[in-house]
Amino acid sequence: MYTSLEPFAAVRLAAVIALTAALAVPAAVLASGYGAMGLYADPDATVNQIEASGGMLPLYLVASDPADDFGHVPDTITGFEGSIGFQSPSDFVMQVEFPVEVINVGSNDNLIVGFGSPLPLSGSSVVLATVVIYTQGQPESNVYLRPAEPASVPGYLAVVDQDFQLVPMEPASGDPGRPVFFINSNGFLQNASWGTAKILYR
Repeated sequence: MYTSLEPFAAVRLAAVIALTAALAVPAAVLASGYGAMGLYADPDATVNQIEASGGMLPLYLVASDPADDFGHVPDTITGFEGSIGFQSPSDFVMQVEFPVEVINVGSNDNLIVGFGSPLPLSGSSVVLATVVIYTQGQPESNVYLRPAEPASVPGYLAVVDQDFQLVPMEPASGDPGRPVFFINSNGFLQNASWGTAKILYR
């Protein structure tokens, strides 16, 4: 796992970040139906709810089904951006581990990342990072994914394709106001609407 860059790679990726920041797309031209980014307890992106006591918890940040406005699916991912939030004020991101060398011009919970080596998709998804969080394990310790601050694509998370073009992404919950990962959240499920329940188990 990597958390820093050699100087040459850092310079190259700084140029990539500068390019992607200049490619912001007005929200008005964006349509629904983009790919999704989620946090999961497994790299196959099948488990987004657990019961746990307090402590460190590694979660996999996975991008699924990325596609641009024309339906083109990237061959590789060269970067991404998005922020992580918590329902419990005592929970936080301890560290973030990446599968290749990176430069992150954001922070552990506001990720604006360029990869030193492109990440190929495995099927229709790719693990972008392992996010190690610390949770008190209190009821409703839920985790959210939201656009980065500032967002290159207003209102959206994003990945960067092999041509350094931004590809808008939505949180796996379908809404930045809904959690993407649930910790000790039986109460949430019992009070959820049918639409929310469908999103949780899709």
